[in-house]
Amino acid sequence: MWAIFKQTKPAEQGQAIVMLALAIVGMLGFAAIALDGGNIYTEQRRAQTAADNAAIAAAYVQMFDSTKRYNNTALGEAAAANALLNGYVDGSGPTQLTFHRPPIDGPYKNNDRYVEVIITQTVQTALAHLVYSGGAVKLTVRAVAHGDPIAPVLDGFAVAAMHTSCDQNDFTARGGTVSVVRDAGVFVNGYCGSGQGDTLNMNGAGAGIVTTNSISCPDMTNTTTCLITGEYPIQITSAQQSGTTCTNTPPFALKDMSSCNFYPAPDLNNAAEETDPIDDYVDVDALDTYCTKTATLMTVTTSATNQPGLYTTLSAHGDVTLASGIYCISGDDDIMKNVASLTGDGVMLYMMNAASSFKYAGGTHDTLTLSAMDSTDCAASGYGDACDFQGIVIYKPKGMDNCSSSSAQEFEFKGQSSMNIEGLIYAPKSYASFGGQGTLTMTGQAIVGCVRYAGTGTIDVVYEPDKTYRPPASISLDQ
Repeated sequence: MWAIFKQTKPAEQGQAIVMLALAIVGMLGFAAIALDGGNIYTEQRRAQTAADNAAIAAAYVQMFDSTKRYNNTALGEAAAANALLNGYVDGSGPTQLTFHRPPIDGPYKNNDRYVEVIITQTVQTALAHLVYSGGAVKLTVRAVAHGDPIAPVLDGFAVAAMHTSCDQNDFTARGGTVSVVRDAGVFVNGYCGSGQGDTLNMNGAGAGIVTTNSISCPDMTNTTTCLITGEYPIQITSAQQSGTTCTNTPPFALKDMSSCNFYPAPDLNNAAEETDPIDDYVDVDALDTYCTKTATLMTVTTSATNQPGLYTTLSAHGDVTLASGIYCISGDDDIMKNVASLTGDGVMLYMMNAASSFKYAGGTHDTLTLSAMDSTDCAASGYGDACDFQGIVIYKPKGMDNCSSSSAQEFEFKGQSSMNIEGLIYAPKSYASFGGQGTLTMTGQAIVGCVRYAGTGTIDVVYEPDKTYRPPASISLDQ
């Protein structure tokens, strides 16, 4: 039997070779993706790990050496030394390593608490360049971290207004009275764009506020002998502010500020801070549980020393004395209504309700004297985690978050006589007013939502890091 063969047409000759070539190219492409893609992914992960570790190394220096916390040279050297351990050296072969403080991009841009490490690595390909144009792939990875030492939050600022709204902070003097902040500056977190208003208003008649590292002043009302001998920053996140900067050169007398509003000139366009800066350090839920499980809802009395516990209010007709410990106050009204004098050594007033307020307007012979818990007080408080709040004298994490008018003020210190507060007043969502006709001396810090300094009395704020809240040292890889 004869086999029948089909003769291939001339036009079809050679197609198998072309298809085989195309198949080989396709297989090379798949091989390139598999081999080079795997290498690129591995190198990216390796570079990212190196960047993370380098950023953490710099943050470690921030955390354990406060003298180098803002030293870019020392921090950059720590980051580079750590990157070297992982085989990355700036300018060596295909590697570029850069260090920034503050970061130059992302959500932490221009915030000098944070450090940034960027590694750019050129990866040569094994097969991809045979199929695709090029021959090398450039990878860029970045890491952002920060370290916080055992130091006050917003270290270096005695008064901080955390609300980000515009045109709400008024440091305007009334009656030419000077407000003095000693050994620290003032920070304002609000931002005003062009034409929106002023983040910080200091347009009063005569002196408004001065930040200084020392002041020789036997009598704050005697502006002839009160001498300013230094300065700390008035720092804001906006370019918009109002008032006249005093051009005097220290040392100069407070009386020489009669034609200007503040000293020194505000430091503008700074990076914004978190609006609740101690939120990551304290367990409010655990504190709430402790407060609600307190055995008895107590009533404040003026006839005996009140003990720590759960109260609706501190309102009472007369003088109130508080023993050391934590006072959980659950009411939604002015907790100081009808209080003539309030004295408490080693206490924390925890205002649990957002609608509650603290308005002290004692008479000529009345006083307000409060100090925060120290290590001995918190250990004896009966609440196991009380030392988490050591240094906080008034704690109000919830607030009305309304800085629109004076009627929205949740804190008012306007007593006619002596007001002495030692510790941190922490109310980042509340509007606070400092003033009155008396003398307010605050040692520590006030971190509130927005601030109004007013009145015809004397406001003297003394910043002492050891007298305010200091969270534990911490380190964080943020990006």
